[in-house]
Amino acid sequence: MSMKKQTQKISAIILIVIGVIFFILIGGLSIWADLEASLFNSAKRSREPLPSLNCPSIISSDETGVVSASFSNPSDRIINPKIQTFISDGFVILMQEKVDILEIEPGETESVEIKVTAANAVYNRIILVRMHQFAYGPLPYRNASCGIFVINIPFLTGTQFIYLSMALGTLFSGAGIILWGLNSRPIVWDKLTNLKWIIAFVLLSILIAIIGLLSIWLLGVFLFVLWILLAIGLVSKAVLDSDKQTKNIGKKNK
Repeated sequence: MSMKKQTQKISAIILIVIGVIFFILIGGLSIWADLEASLFNSAKRSREPLPSLNCPSIISSDETGVVSASFSNPSDRIINPKIQTFISDGFVILMQEKVDILEIEPGETESVEIKVTAANAVYNRIILVRMHQFAYGPLPYRNASCGIFVINIPFLTGTQFIYLSMALGTLFSGAGIILWGLNSRPIVWDKLTNLKWIIAFVLLSILIAIIGLLSIWLLGVFLFVLWILLAIGLVSKAVLDSDKQTKNIGKKNK
């Protein structure tokens, strides 16, 4: 391999790694926060989840986040469900409690909104939330949790940080894949296989970021383990290919 091709290959790898780091950063922080939240105030569980609970995945240290949930009344009479929300208060063992008694007309939907800040974060990093909707009329008891990761970047909001990271991840990894493809010409079977695995690795990284942002942390953990195994496999293959290439060069010199 010429020095130029070797330099292009290394540059492509660096670009892909940088891009993947941005995706894994977003997915990893979101999954970590939701995983911690799943253990918060978890003594009481429900058979049915509370799917309407919505939390921002990431907020900045000087930003106010909003936790919300909506509740509908499918019956033909007014209902007054009790909504109890626990929010971490700077430490794992300390929490704030907020109780709302809603009045929901038949066929209508009411929402609960709670503001949180970095002061609520445990480890100075993660805000933990657990919301309970107690049984009332046609509504069964339900609860759910969510975690919010706090980043110390004062000039960006959490949403801006997510968009910027996803954009940079796409830019770097896309440029790396294109450079790798150009460097692999003429493409033979082994090179095409390597390119396909690299693309799969990047797509899996993007999927982990999306799953993390959707708060599907259990699936996110599974995909993260799969990602680690795939990364190990790619590194091992690269080492074996390098050894094979070195031996071939040695044979030619003889």
